[in-house]
Amino acid sequence: MLLLISPVLQASNTGEKLRKTTFKDVTQTREFIDKSLLIKFILENHWHIYIEAPPGFGRTTNLRMLQEFFSVEVDSNGFFINAKKILQSDENFQNILQKRSGPRNTSTKRVTFETDTESKFVHDAVPLSASTNSLTNYDTFSKPRLRILKEAPELFETYFARHPVLFMDFGKLSTKYYGLTDYDVLELAKRSDRKTNIANIRKWYGGYKAVSKGQNIYKTRSAMRYFKTGVLKSYRFESIKFKSLKTLLDFKKLGRDVEDAFEDETQILIRPNIPQSLFDLLRRTIFSSNQTVLHRSLVLQILLDHGFYTVQDGNRLHVPNFEAMLDIKNLIFDRGYYINKLNIPGQIIDNFVESIERLTGEKTSYDNFLAAVTELFKNCVPRGARELAHTLVTLLADARKFSLIRGQETPENGRQDVLVKRSPETGIVIGSWLGRLMKRR
Repeated sequence: MLLLISPVLQASNTGEKLRKTTFKDVTQTREFIDKSLLIKFILENHWHIYIEAPPGFGRTTNLRMLQEFFSVEVDSNGFFINAKKILQSDENFQNILQKRSGPRNTSTKRVTFETDTESKFVHDAVPLSASTNSLTNYDTFSKPRLRILKEAPELFETYFARHPVLFMDFGKLSTKYYGLTDYDVLELAKRSDRKTNIANIRKWYGGYKAVSKGQNIYKTRSAMRYFKTGVLKSYRFESIKFKSLKTLLDFKKLGRDVEDAFEDETQILIRPNIPQSLFDLLRRTIFSSNQTVLHRSLVLQILLDHGFYTVQDGNRLHVPNFEAMLDIKNLIFDRGYYINKLNIPGQIIDNFVESIERLTGEKTSYDNFLAAVTELFKNCVPRGARELAHTLVTLLADARKFSLIRGQETPENGRQDVLVKRSPETGIVIGSWLGRLMKRR
């Protein structure tokens, strides 16, 4: 029996929709990338496998593929269908076998699977059906013809539809099977009807480190949605799931480590031996105002596991792309965070809001506004234009006196503009540009 377990931390509406999509549905789309040689990799290399990948990298899809490949099928009477007999009588499959050069060899390192359809294990469970001449899941792998069928037909004949599979969905393997590689993205670009800039796709959705040195991995779900819509924007919203951690991400707690990771200055111990007691402590820390103990590595590891970061040499956390950067900012940055980080007194904030209200066409009002902005950051300078603009937006939004429109953030844009509308007819554009990121003082 094959046991497949798909764990998830928290289900989302998007995840629910994806889990209802079968592997066969995925193979019928233009965006499908064939990772079916994962089946051969598993059979020839491992007894037990733990697959680690952040949400949206194709983990559940590949587990569904394994399920459809190995699962025995039954006829209307509940009898196991003899898959080997059907494949031996299938002309297309036999042609594939004949095209393969060299002697047939179906042996693998995995010896726990039975390879004889007449085995006592299958025979005692349910009688074989001799009358059925079709396999439902065979179309999944033959229409279109997947690589596991084209390149390993002997293995396909030996293991396809031959084993009971128990799939439990609670929601380090070679990463050529998880995420999209540069080659995969180039292939998708060729199928696309629109002009595609691969460099821009990499900046937005790539940058994840693979096991193979130098291999660049893209987040599958986001890249696929880009090719469907043609719009470069953020398609990940993992930050919504982690709002319960917000109290732990104050700048003076873990926020400093989160920000230092923007410059690859945060190190963690990857996969430490974490006892259950620390998870219990984390739960109490989140939900109890009296609990102040914080396990730094555990929280950072959770963020790493969910794709906010990847890891560089020396176990340094690295923000892989612009999409992840936006999600991190949505997770940690708010009014309280900036006030604590930049050490801004309440009265200084009030003066800044009033300077916006009093802006006119006169030079004196602009001088007062500039003085108020300068006063906001007299204790600590923002890291860059985006942080400066985001701080101003946050402080003004909480004043609830203006409507705000912030310019779209892009990986290349060092300038950040914010339109502050005091009325439907009047407003002011605040443009900020500090160039390279600044070190914290």
